[in-house]
Amino acid sequence: MRKLTYLAICSFIMMSCGKDSPPSSLESISQEGMVIGTKADPFARISHDRRMLVDPETGEIPQGIFEAERRYFRDALAGQGSRDDQYDWQNRGPWNVGGRTRAFIIDRTNENVMLAGSASGGVWKSVDAGQSWYKTSGNTLNQIVTSLIQDPRPGREGEFYYTTGELLGASQSAPGAFFLGNGVYKSVDFGESWEPIEATQDGSPQSFNSFWEGNWRIAIDPSNLEETELYVASYGTIYRSIDGGDSWTTAISSSNANGASYFTDVMVTEDGVVYATLSFENEIVSFGLGPNAGVYRSVDGVDFVDIRPDEYPERFGRTVMCSDPSTPGRVYFLAANVDSLSGFQGEFFNGGIQYSSLWRYDYLSGDGTGTGGEWLELTQNLPEGDGPFDDFYPQSGYDLAVAVKPDQPDVVFIGGTNLYRSTDGFQSADAITQVGGYAVGSTFPDFEIYPSHHPDIHSFHFLPSDPDVLIDANDGGVFLTDDMMAETVTWTPLNNGYLTTQLYAVGIEQETPSDLLVAGMQDNGNHFTPSADPQASWTLPLNGDGAYTEFAREEDYVLLSIQLGRVFKCTIGGDGLLTAFERIDPGLDDSGVDFIHPFELDPADDGRMYYPYQGRLYVHESIDTMAMTNS
Repeated sequence: MRKLTYLAICSFIMMSCGKDSPPSSLESISQEGMVIGTKADPFARISHDRRMLVDPETGEIPQGIFEAERRYFRDALAGQGSRDDQYDWQNRGPWNVGGRTRAFIIDRTNENVMLAGSASGGVWKSVDAGQSWYKTSGNTLNQIVTSLIQDPRPGREGEFYYTTGELLGASQSAPGAFFLGNGVYKSVDFGESWEPIEATQDGSPQSFNSFWEGNWRIAIDPSNLEETELYVASYGTIYRSIDGGDSWTTAISSSNANGASYFTDVMVTEDGVVYATLSFENEIVSFGLGPNAGVYRSVDGVDFVDIRPDEYPERFGRTVMCSDPSTPGRVYFLAANVDSLSGFQGEFFNGGIQYSSLWRYDYLSGDGTGTGGEWLELTQNLPEGDGPFDDFYPQSGYDLAVAVKPDQPDVVFIGGTNLYRSTDGFQSADAITQVGGYAVGSTFPDFEIYPSHHPDIHSFHFLPSDPDVLIDANDGGVFLTDDMMAETVTWTPLNNGYLTTQLYAVGIEQETPSDLLVAGMQDNGNHFTPSADPQASWTLPLNGDGAYTEFAREEDYVLLSIQLGRVFKCTIGGDGLLTAFERIDPGLDDSGVDFIHPFELDPADDGRMYYPYQGRLYVHESIDTMAMTNS
């Protein structure tokens, strides 16, 4: 291999991996690469992202820096930058690796048309059922997509909407590090182009001064054929519009001087009934207890009643919901970060614990409160597996989804880090199967992924013509199965040109032109390609949160790293997978390393590696002669 160096790339990055003890050994290398890393403490990653963005003198993100960056790259692409030469940019991929995807929709007029919303890469469209994609949201628009909807009413199907501003997952989750959204955007040509809805625009994503800068969900009333009745669940508020977004009123407010509901959600049923959830304070965010937190129902979008029964958790964080398409009046509520006295205890591999809750509601009469609604608690049947990755675990509500199979009301899906299917509506533990996310029974440190899938589930979508076909949007992009009821579900990635991965760093040729690249990707490991073909498939030699890379001057090995400063000396075969490896970092305490930790190989001496740590510099003098024993 030729000598490569690395290029750091800044991007909006997701909640995923965190602190844990150093891996001791890895005994197997699968066809999908060596899989290691941790996903326990997302705020370690968030803290790192913020430190990379702040002014070191003030400790704050400079005002207007986002717009300044956009102007710089706009000028550079136009050849009008500070340099005299023209910039000749070429796409290198990765063609076959998708990034964090919170939003997805299938065009109800043409199932081959799909739109996906990336957490930092805008809206992408496919017209061939995911075999290829192209971006439709302009580069001057806000790219932090959190939800997508299509107007289902006859004659209005060409109108689409997307919301912006990810309140949990990107660097803005750290106090003072707000890289937020800018309201709602609309398309009138089936998602080919987008324009901002002016009434929702604030124009200052560098600072949090409008609830429209953080949005969880947008919904539309399909039963209102006279008005375009929209709802948006934003930070602390449920907004309502009856004129397609030209003006808005506050349907429910959960904000006052003491705080607000950080997590909200909204849904409208086929017959126009509106459901909304607004969270209570929880251990993840401490913005105070906002008024009116609860679970709400309304038949007109104006008058809302809290329908929670007395047995419902007193405090709860993010709560998502879905209606049962074949059972009118039935709604499922899946809540994360509920109080420990009324929740399911899910454990992660490192001993992390979170409490969740699942309920089914059936409307009976009146306004739906008291005896007007029947509640069935299903919390006790949330999935609990034997392995450290098998429990239902929603990462503080970051990955949270629930859906009912349209033609089988007893088949219910829920998603956290893993995807689960129940064939009796979670009324028993025996009818539950894990069908995605991590591999069943996986253990740390040599954990594996469910075949051809990815953890951290955000949404489910059924093909209208065939409800056995399920499409899942998660932190690895978009995935499809044509038989969701199989005992072992087979998944097909639909990430063909869906260019939404989030890069921490990339290794490139520095002295001699070369097609070789190694990129460290958020939650998608270190990927490798030897080809300049933009449609070439990249391979995965090392999983985790891919970080910095460095190729030896003598081209006989490569250094790859993942989160929390784990550095490996590796050799890569012609197939792009590892042939040998050895962990070589000093193995220091996690408290002193960055989430994405730098290191440097001496450009004049392949044996010398530098590793900074808490004001000290560690040096290894014989990296080149270290044996690789796959440990």
